[in-house]
Parts: sequence; C-alpha cells; structure tokens
Amino acid sequence: MGGMAVSAGHFLEHAVPKELRAQHPEIKAIIGGKPHEHWIKWTHPLVAETLTNKLLDILAKEPETKTLSLSPDDGATWDESDDAKFDAGDYDPSLQTIAKADRLMVLCNRIAAAISPKYPDVKFGVLAYVDYTRPPVREKPHPAIVPQIAPITFSRAHPLNDPGEPNNKSLQHLVAGWGNVVPATSYYFYGYYLAEVSSPNPMLTKWGHDIPFIYQRGACRYWQPETMTNFETSLHAHWLGLRLAWDPSQKPEAIIDEINSRLYGHAGAAMSAYWRHIDDTWVKIPEYAGSGFGHLRRWNPERLTEARRLMSAGRAACATEAETARVKLADDSLAAFEMLMQQRRDLADGRWATLAEQVAKYRARMIELGTQYEPQFAFTRMYWLGATDGRVKVFVNGQHVPHVNDKREQTDSVNGYC
Repeated sequence: MGGMAVSAGHFLEHAVPKELRAQHPEIKAIIGGKPHEHWIKWTHPLVAETLTNKLLDILAKEPETKTLSLSPDDGATWDESDDAKFDAGDYDPSLQTIAKADRLMVLCNRIAAAISPKYPDVKFGVLAYVDYTRPPVREKPHPAIVPQIAPITFSRAHPLNDPGEPNNKSLQHLVAGWGNVVPATSYYFYGYYLAEVSSPNPMLTKWGHDIPFIYQRGACRYWQPETMTNFETSLHAHWLGLRLAWDPSQKPEAIIDEINSRLYGHAGAAMSAYWRHIDDTWVKIPEYAGSGFGHLRRWNPERLTEARRLMSAGRAACATEAETARVKLADDSLAAFEMLMQQRRDLADGRWATLAEQVAKYRARMIELGTQYEPQFAFTRMYWLGATDGRVKVFVNGQHVPHVNDKREQTDSVNGYC
C-alpha cells in the first residue's frame, strides 16, 4: 500500500560479534548464575557503542535507509544481574513478571541519540513484545524510536472492549501508554489465531473495533500486521484491516457488507450469515485460554452443525461458476476444520482406535488443499515442505539444492533445514 515499513525484526544479539563477547565477557548476560554465549547485557556501554558503530556502517553503505531495527532476539531471556537494576518495577500481569521496557530503552536511547544528529530522518523500530510489551515507566523514548506493538501474550479472539477478557485492561493500558510517550507507534497485530491457525476466523468484531481504537488511543502511524497466506480462513480480516488502516473512520459493517456482496454475488446474504456466525462463535464465547482444549469449548458440535447449515445455504444460493468457486474455498476450509475438531473430540473422549488414521487423512487433505489453492493464497504451507510424497526439498537462500537431503524422510530432515 506504500508508506514506510518500519524495520523491527529480531536483531540486537545477532549484531554483537562473537569475538567481542570473547574479548569482553563482561557483556555476556548472566542466566541461571552463568555467563551466556548468546544473550547480552543491554545496558553495558560497550554494547551500545558496538551496535551504534554497526548501524552507522550500514547507513554509510546504504544512505537511503530510512529505518533500522533495535529489537532484541526472540524469546524472554534476560540478564539477571546488572541489567535488572535498570528495571522500573512495573509488573506485567500477562506474563507474571517485571516488565523489561525500561532497561531496553536505556540501550535504544543511547543508540538513537548517537545516530540521529547525523541521520535525523532515520526511524528506529523496536518491538514491544513478550515481557517488554508494556511502555516504559522511567525512561522517555527518543523521538526517533517507533515501538512496534506485538501483543503476542494477549487476547487472540476477543476485541479490546470486551470486559470479560482478563488481559484487556492491561492491553488497553499499554496501547494508551505507548501512545502517550512516543510520536508514532507501529502495530504488529496477528492476522490469524496463533494457537491454531486452520480455524475459520474473519476477525470482524475484533479488528472492526481494535484498529480504530489504536489509531485514536495508540498514536498508530504504521500498520504492519503479521499475516499468512490464509485467505480461506481470514480473507475478511485482511480486507477489513487494510481498509480500516487506510481510513479508520469508515464503518466496519459497510466494509464487510461490500466484500460479501462483491465476492459472493447471489450468495452474499447467505455467506454473510455464515461468517457472522463464525465471528460470533469467536467473540461471544468466554474462552480465553487460546489452546486446543479451548477449541472444544468454543467449537462444540452444535456450533459446527450450524456453521455447516449456513454453508449449505451459501452453496445453494450460488448462480455462477465464480460464485460457486469462491464459496467452495470457504467450504473446503470448514470441511477440513470439521475433520480437525473430530480428531480433537476423539482425543479428549478417549476414542483413539481410529485417531492415527484420521490424522493421516487430515494431513494429506491439508497438503492437497495447499497445492490446489496456492494461486488463491490459501491453506498456508511451510516453505520447506516442497513435495507431497513424504520427502523434503532443501532450499538455501530461496534456491532449491537438489543434491542435499532430498531423499531423507520428513521426520528426519525437517529439524535444522530451514
């Protein structure tokens, strides 16, 4: 859609050379009472100096660069000694620990302050993530810092205004809190259900409320959701997210009515009822655990039966080949999810005799659907599963390497070959 994509990928630990850690072991984080080979002390001055020089080198070689990442590596592992003194005591209830944003801002402010005088237009993306999602209490972020809020530990199904969701109060606090301390934020919402990605999930209510909310309360200037090729489950979410991000004053209901009528034609009303039922199942059921066991509560046989009835009405309303094909994409998704939920129920109820056979059929069907609907950007397939015959194709930097590992079984070769 244009605009600048804020760089906020996992970076910091990877940019500190191993040689420097060997020469200066004092920059190694203390984990479990011992120096760690990967994690570092964010607040050590040598770390800021090293990273500043690294980024200045990048800018000297690529002066057109407009954004650089200051995000730590993935995970929630921190120095337990020196860095801990820079925490502000802010408690993160979602992870039951002290929030780490203040100690991270010590490092990020040092880097931004050193680079911004020479490169005043460069923005520094910093993930607000896991136990540094909450805004800093003591440290004032440099104006060039753009926190990219990635609420991975918060509600995955319910909108921010749902009073029953136990973490919503904390999430509202951090959205408003970051909005109060920086000129601009980026939002890295998730365009799928993290705990189980194959379930139909249009996110009509959640994104219909949450996107305008973050623009109003959270200083949102960069909309960068994490998405997948999952148009079979979440096409409505993608469409709604893009449209509202472009103009959050629009009415979400009008956007959804438009896509249903334009996409499904004669079946628009019937498919609107189907997707509304799916969305209601997500947001009206007080299930907040975000796990497969939660699916048993949310997607019970009665709700799936109603989904199947509404889908049948949608199929019956189609009047053209295009309408039939578009409804069939959603129908194939629902049918696969029905297979998955049968396996879930059988596992929970102790009906295990046919479970292995069911799983094998389900896996084969999902691979088949991924192949069939690849042109429609649906049924995401992991990129290392390049074949459907139980073997793995190996890719290095995007190029297939035919003589490496192709003949090893999937179960032997998936680990370590990405």
